[in-house]
Amino acid sequence: MTKQIKITYLKKAKKFLLKNSNTMTELDVNHLMILTIKNKIYNIYVNLDIKEYTNAKLWS
Repeated sequence: MTKQIKITYLKKAKKFLLKNSNTMTELDVNHLMILTIKNKIYNIYVNLDIKEYTNAKLWS
């Protein structure tokens, strides 16, 4: 079963992501949001550790 989700951002959010693009990109945020939706709606548990995720992005 495949669902399509359309994610739109406010101007403030886009501005924030542009300023902090070295930490998280829009694609990273989309990925985390989809994992959260899977966790909440479909009860598919995925361990989300934001600090670990952002630190991995900083050092790669």
